Amino acid sequence: MKIKKPSRRQTLNRKYNIQKKVKEHNRKVKKQARVAKKSGVVVSKKRRDPGIPNSWPFKQEVLNDMEKRKMEIEANRKRERELRKKGLPVQPVVSKKKQDKVVKSLAELKSEAERRTRLYDRSADALIGSSTSVRDMHSVTHLGSNSKEAQNTRRAYYRELRKVMGMADVVVEVLDARDPMSCRCKSLEEEILSYGKKVILLLNKIDLVPKEAVQAWLAYLRKDFPTIAFKAARSSGDRQTGRAIAAESASEGLLKSSYGVIGSDALLQLLKNYARGVGTGRINVGIVGYPNVGKSSVINSMKRGKGVHLMTGNRAGVTKQMQEVQIDKTVSLLDCPGVIFSGSEESASNTSSLVIRQSVN
Repeated sequence: MKIKKPSRRQTLNRKYNIQKKVKEHNRKVKKQARVAKKSGVVVSKKRRDPGIPNSWPFKQEVLNDMEKRKMEIEANRKRERELRKKGLPVQPVVSKKKQDKVVKSLAELKSEAERRTRLYDRSADALIGSSTSVRDMHSVTHLGSNSKEAQNTRRAYYRELRKVMGMADVVVEVLDARDPMSCRCKSLEEEILSYGKKVILLLNKIDLVPKEAVQAWLAYLRKDFPTIAFKAARSSGDRQTGRAIAAESASEGLLKSSYGVIGSDALLQLLKNYARGVGTGRINVGIVGYPNVGKSSVINSMKRGKGVHLMTGNRAGVTKQMQEVQIDKTVSLLDCPGVIFSGSEESASNTSSLVIRQSVN
């Protein structure tokens, strides 16, 4: 059954209203043109296509091509009308030139994908100096840093780092208080800032250095980013204490306690302040840093003894992939595998510092 098209008939009231509005519009346009002419404003009219000049070489061939193209378009329209009358699907006609262009585009797309893959692999090798797990560090040491296994390991950790940086709204860089500058990567901080994300420095393991050194490092690091002194609990459970105590007023007993946590409330309050400025009211926080600086221990201390705790250890490379931990309805923490950046391994002193802090196995 053929479906009837809706009628275009309209009431006289609507018809006269349309005519009235058109007349009013034309009157307004003419009035504006008169005012513009009196004030000397030249109103540029749309220029007509002058066509092909007589002096144009091969003008007749161009006109013939245009006429041929016009006839092809008309023939295609006629064919589509006939197919629609018969109720058959209309297949759009793709010219040979367009087909060649599609094939060429697919070939270019493939070559571009291969080029981007090579570029990604090179950037991964440049950013990450070595792997962090026991097995992978053993492979790097004995097989060489250019071995295929070592390169694949570096790329895997690089992908996890990129994933955390992409998902996070705020990135917390965990530093070892015994030697903060050797485990700080300024190029990573600059890249995070280029994405429009915020950076927080967390000075962890403050129980291993004198209070005077902690105060000096806080004053120095706070010139660049917000910095919080932190001590993570070495034991998990509900017995964790001292969350609201600042590093300056922490007692020796709390610093030596396995259940003592310092700086947790200060960090959580800062993150909640950032969350208020986000439209959704909640943020993802990436925890990044060198191996064995205490990233997973920081997250366990922030959880207040609730739920399953992340695995930690006294050797580098315990965390293999990104892990998400929900602190509350506004803050979610993303744990990242520890990576050693190539720019910090060039000097012998930095290498010695990595070994002393057990960043490498």
